[in-house]
Amino acid sequence: MYCDTATPRFLSETVIESVASIRGVDPTKTRIPLADVIDPDALDALFTATREGKGRKRGHITFSMDGFTVFAHSNGHVLLRERPTDDETSGH
Repeated sequence: MYCDTATPRFLSETVIESVASIRGVDPTKTRIPLADVIDPDALDALFTATREGKGRKRGHITFSMDGFTVFAHSNGHVLLRERPTDDETSGH
């Protein structure tokens, strides 16, 4: 998924919509637990323009949420990778 900085969509919305899309659910009807693991307002502010109006061209954040590792980059790209379950990591 991609969060275009020229549109009014927030990075937190892109993460929620990405999880919902993979899960095959409607994000307006199904709770996606983003706020349980990271402050959505802080996530949205992380890559916004500086006070001087310059875009932030570098950086990323990685966090775990709802069975995924979420990679959010300053360029607007969001990648979700399913985390292995305990059974998968223990070989059972």
